[in-house]
Amino acid sequence: MKDKISQPPVLAYFDPSQTLTLQADSSKDDLGAVLLRNDKPIEFASRALTKPEQNWAQIEKETLALMYGLERFNRYTYGRNVVVHNDHSPLEFILKKPLSQVPKRLQALIMRLHKYDITFQYVPGLSLVLADTLSRAFLTQRNSQEHCVHAMNSGALPDIPDQRLQEIRHATETNEARQLLQTIRNGWPPQRDQLPPRVRPYFSLCDTLSEPRQWFYC
Repeated sequence: MKDKISQPPVLAYFDPSQTLTLQADSSKDDLGAVLLRNDKPIEFASRALTKPEQNWAQIEKETLALMYGLERFNRYTYGRNVVVHNDHSPLEFILKKPLSQVPKRLQALIMRLHKYDITFQYVPGLSLVLADTLSRAFLTQRNSQEHCVHAMNSGALPDIPDQRLQEIRHATETNEARQLLQTIRNGWPPQRDQLPPRVRPYFSLCDTLSEPRQWFYC
């Protein structure tokens, strides 16, 4: 009988002498991350986005995916350089900006990133297979270390008259506002010309816009 060919293990062992790579990705509703050594996975992780997080701008979701992966694999990623792969090109530019020029929610996430030594590399989505798959095969169980979320409604804003609230609602029901909101939810294209004409003036501000919501974080 011929000898059976031994199969390589599903997961690779961590080796501190070799380069560590983190793939992180966010889909519409989920996060996925995988830690790699020489393109071989060491550990996988995924989770569902909360209802408020699902309303975040795509760049915020991608930054959250990055932070989720680094913190989830903290035992490996802390105290050493990690090459980070992500398929959202605007994130590469936002990470190079001064913190004062970054939207507030991104400021909080990027400040948490500062404890890690990362080298960000943009990778096309077709090459981010593992993280992309994990972001669509998520775990619904929440991590107890994640930030708590509190709901609030218009009753928490007593200084705004009802008439003014109605004017705000009416203004956000225009076609332009709907198109802009849909773009924020689905992610911005790489080129301005790929946007609907009414949304193109907002392209230069794409990394600072997010969906209006009735949530705050503790």
